[in-house]
Amino acid sequence: MALRGLAGSGPGSRGPLDEAVAADKEREAAAVVVAGATPEDDEEDEGRSRGLLRWDGFSAWLHCVCVVGFDLELGQAVEVIYPQHSKLTDKEKTNICYLSFPDSNSGCLGDTQFCFRFRQSSGRRVSLHCLLDQFDKDLPVYLKKDPAYFYGYVYFRQVRDKTLKRGYFQKSLVLISKLPYIHFFHTVLKQIAPEYFEKNEPYLEAACNDVDRWPAPVPGKTLYLPIMGIVMKVRIPTCHDKPGTTQIVQLTQQGDAHISVILPTVHEVDLFRCFCPVFLHSQMLWELVLLGEPLVVMAPSPSESSETVLALVNCISPLKYFSDFRPYFTIHDSEFKEYTTRTQAPPSVILGVTNPFFAKTLQHWPHIIRIGDLKPAGEIPKQVKVKKLKNLKTLDSKPGVYTSYKPYLNRDEDIIKQLQKGIQQKRPSEAQSVILRRYFLELTQSFIIPLERYVASLMPLQKSISPWKSPPQLRQFLPEEFMKTLEKTGPQLTSRIKGDWIGLYRHFLKSPNFDGWFKTRRKEMTQKLEALHLEALCEEDLLLWTQKHTEVETVDLVLKLKNKLEKARGRPKPLLLLPIASATTAMGLTISSLFSRLFGKKQMRILMVGLDAAGKTTILYKLKLGEIVTTIPTIGFNVETVEYKNICFTVWDVGGQDKIRPLWRHYFQNTQGLIFVVDSNDRERIQEGAEELQKMLQEDELRDAVLLLFANKQDLPNAMAISEMTDKLGLQSLRNRTWYVQATCATQGTGLYEGLDWLSNELSKR
Repeated sequence: MALRGLAGSGPGSRGPLDEAVAADKEREAAAVVVAGATPEDDEEDEGRSRGLLRWDGFSAWLHCVCVVGFDLELGQAVEVIYPQHSKLTDKEKTNICYLSFPDSNSGCLGDTQFCFRFRQSSGRRVSLHCLLDQFDKDLPVYLKKDPAYFYGYVYFRQVRDKTLKRGYFQKSLVLISKLPYIHFFHTVLKQIAPEYFEKNEPYLEAACNDVDRWPAPVPGKTLYLPIMGIVMKVRIPTCHDKPGTTQIVQLTQQGDAHISVILPTVHEVDLFRCFCPVFLHSQMLWELVLLGEPLVVMAPSPSESSETVLALVNCISPLKYFSDFRPYFTIHDSEFKEYTTRTQAPPSVILGVTNPFFAKTLQHWPHIIRIGDLKPAGEIPKQVKVKKLKNLKTLDSKPGVYTSYKPYLNRDEDIIKQLQKGIQQKRPSEAQSVILRRYFLELTQSFIIPLERYVASLMPLQKSISPWKSPPQLRQFLPEEFMKTLEKTGPQLTSRIKGDWIGLYRHFLKSPNFDGWFKTRRKEMTQKLEALHLEALCEEDLLLWTQKHTEVETVDLVLKLKNKLEKARGRPKPLLLLPIASATTAMGLTISSLFSRLFGKKQMRILMVGLDAAGKTTILYKLKLGEIVTTIPTIGFNVETVEYKNICFTVWDVGGQDKIRPLWRHYFQNTQGLIFVVDSNDRERIQEGAEELQKMLQEDELRDAVLLLFANKQDLPNAMAISEMTDKLGLQSLRNRTWYVQATCATQGTGLYEGLDWLSNELSKR
């Protein structure tokens, strides 16, 4: 059904939330109680209502779940992979098999939990939903996914069972994930593994279905995650959190009565428990990790091995450890030969091992930590000593730090006294960990601040950025120039520790950690320069420039500008602030104009607006791609070209939120057709839509634009009739304006092309 007449033109638009989302919101609110979540969960659950496929929710957290059993004839074997469509190469399966079982001779009776990390097979990369890649940008650098590695989180059970041959039940439940959320996944395993060993596959399938219903792992959000009858409350850190502060989720008196587990952290290990046997040497170990030195941890079990390796990697936070690390490493690992060869120097890697065989195989490594059983919280450990490597000869060598390394910095006696006092006073391990973590944080920050200050000085001055030249390059990092800055702005400004800081910096500049850190900073600074260059371009009169240059130069400029706009829209949020979005409007207008000048087909500039959640972006991409895409709210604009009946429509979809509507007027220039999208089901805001439409139609720049009104969401049962909408929008009162109302359902595509037919016919007459 459609109505037509004379008059109209209007503003407004919101994007990437399509009307399918709006329609689903009420159904999702009703489902919250059933899922065991709370209303706070709705925001994250939107992702699931926006077209996510079966197992997309699961894939946001896990790659797969494996059950590894011990066969008397075959040895370790993968018995179950769930979901069944999950892909693992034979090499990956073999690694999982051997890494999922303890290989030490200590004998692990009962239940054991540990973690391992293994390299993904070359030539294959696991693809995640594009939204999840966006989430990764908001994570602290040390929590970002490494596309080349998987984590394995293991719950191993070894108990006597007289019904089995050889009398033992030996099996592991393993979670395979890209996410380094050690504490979180160990907690999940504690909840599901014991029950799984009793109830087998039906229970595992039910648990995986629960995970598939979880909201996406959005950094900074409080998440409610139901799993097999309990609800976990967690928060994933963001890169905007202040270093050293843990945003602990609190149990509120109202609404949290159903919460079973509250996790203060998703990734941190008990730092003090791991460092307890060696805390006298914690500063030396910090140096070894910072410098990326080859390091082996020899422990009696995979639990001690993996926890200690992860604690070492964590001790230089917020700096990321850029080298490889293996919390648990076996002689069956596919990289065994690579890491144990004596023909070349040991690689920059931290290995956690339990097999006594490694005492001899890795004897040539420069730094070895040998630890005994980690003591329960509250027990005073026996402190190990620093020993010469030549003393590590036998399998029964005593615990100790075996190295010839001489620390650059003097030992901080204050932290040692503080921790010793805590042990004597039976201070809880958690409190000791807070003290030790703060100490490591302050030490790392004192070290990295001079580097940050110097690297910031490599940025060109903003006045050197010219819109008509390529963005200026960063100055080169000159080690000696940096060293000269340390005299006045070195770590002595923030740290009381004395020693050879210069020597430590010289060593660090040759390490993989510096290489990784500097590449990351250089990339961020280059993006900042690109953004500043884009702003400079936006402030220029590009049409005036084209009048003074040849057509070839103009085409080259158009292509470069289009590429810059696409890059800017794909950047992290800090570079997509509204000022830039509005500034690029002028450039967008210019590009549209230049394209119509330079290329064939009749070019038409269409502006599509409407209130937020009306379905504008869904309509745009249904016309462009012929399919429904998952969208997010438009901040700024989307622009696409839609070809129909030999007419090339350049359609600008502009966000419709209250704060964005004042920017609509920037898009009015040269608009030939106005599409105003209205949510037919939104009776509460139809008057607001009418006011915005009438306000736009008063604009002089839109006086010649034809008006097409899409009455969207006509498939919903309470949708207003076309005649009712025409009356409430005041279309009949419009004078000297060609208008047309088309009933549509964007999710089905109904009515969209009929509307374009009318639009193309009207514009062709002009």
